[in-house]
Amino acid sequence: MTAFKEYGNHDAIGLAQLVRQRDVTAAEVLEAALARSAAVNPQINAVVRSLEDRARQTLKDGVAQGPLAGVPFLLRTGKFLATTQTELRLVFKQPPNLGFFAGARRREPNQLAVKLDPSTGVQVRVEARRAKTAEPEGIELDMEFADEGGEGATPYEVLLAAAMAGDSTRFTRQDGVEETWRIMQPLLDSPPPVHVYAKGSWGPEAAEALTAGFGRWHEPWVKA
Repeated sequence: MTAFKEYGNHDAIGLAQLVRQRDVTAAEVLEAALARSAAVNPQINAVVRSLEDRARQTLKDGVAQGPLAGVPFLLRTGKFLATTQTELRLVFKQPPNLGFFAGARRREPNQLAVKLDPSTGVQVRVEARRAKTAEPEGIELDMEFADEGGEGATPYEVLLAAAMAGDSTRFTRQDGVEETWRIMQPLLDSPPPVHVYAKGSWGPEAAEALTAGFGRWHEPWVKA
C-alpha cells in the first residue's frame, strides 16, 4: 500500500495508475491531497480553500464519482437496422418551457452528434427562432469532414499504422479487457431474453422501454 507521504511524488496520471492497480484507494488519495493542502496553506501567501465535505461526498463506497456519474448511456446496435452508421449523440437536458414562447409545442433538447463511420462529421441541433418565424424550431448546424479538408484515415488504417509504429495507445489495455469481462460475465452466465426485430427496422419494440425516463431514441444523422 502506497504511503500518504508518497502522494507528492506522483502527477495526476501516476495517481490514477496507482488507483487502477489498487496500490492505493481513491479515498486515500483524496485524504492525502487534503492533508497536503492543509500543510501547505500556512507556508504560502494564499489560501487554498478545500471543500472537504463536498470532496468526500464524491466518494461512495471508496469509488471515485466522476462528472458523468448518473448520466445514462444508451447503446443501439444491430446487424440489420435501417441504417448502417456509427455515431455518438449527446442529448442535453430538456429546456424549460419559458413564458415568452407562447406556443404549446414541447421544446426538443439540444443535441450534439459526432458521426464516426462510414463518413465523419459533427452536427449541432438547437431550438432557435428564425428571423421570419414566431416560434422556435429545430435548426441543424452541421459539418461533413469530407467537405472541409477531406476524410481522414479509416479506423482499420489507423490501427494498422499504430501497430506498425508500435503505438499501443490505440489498443485496449489489459485492465480494460479484464474490466469488460467483469461487466459482461454476468450476462453470459444468465443471458437475458432475445427480442427479434424486422430486418430494416429500428429494432424490437422492447427497446423502447430502455429510454423510459430519459426521453426517446433519435434517428441517426444521415446526409440526404
